[in-house]
Amino acid sequence: MTEKRAPDIDPDTDASLHQANIEILLHEYDVLHAELVSRMNSRFAILGYVGAVVAFVWTFSSFPIGALIAVTIMVGAGFAAFWLYFGELMKQSADHIYKLEERVNAIAGAELLTWMHRVVKESNMYRFHR
Repeated sequence: MTEKRAPDIDPDTDASLHQANIEILLHEYDVLHAELVSRMNSRFAILGYVGAVVAFVWTFSSFPIGALIAVTIMVGAGFAAFWLYFGELMKQSADHIYKLEERVNAIAGAELLTWMHRVVKESNMYRFHR
């Protein structure tokens, strides 16, 4: 029977493996950060569209005031649903970025990424991440 032994660990290979892992995580970090910014921009675009629709309806409509109020409430409810949906997607991306920062910092053995940790602490959301 052959005896199994632990593989020899080459410090250079181990360091390059850590570097490769960090690069992969940083790529995911960049993608998620870009997605977070995109979703934030989408929220403001929706706000602009809703404002334009409401202003157009109120300005050029000959409907009775009750109908205008009803349309405004329906558009506002639709807007609120999209606003909350994009907010939830942003929170999910932010949570994942937070975890990626922890993983990269753990692999590197130093605090390299701190953006989301700083944002969370400054926005009183720290209690949700512990």
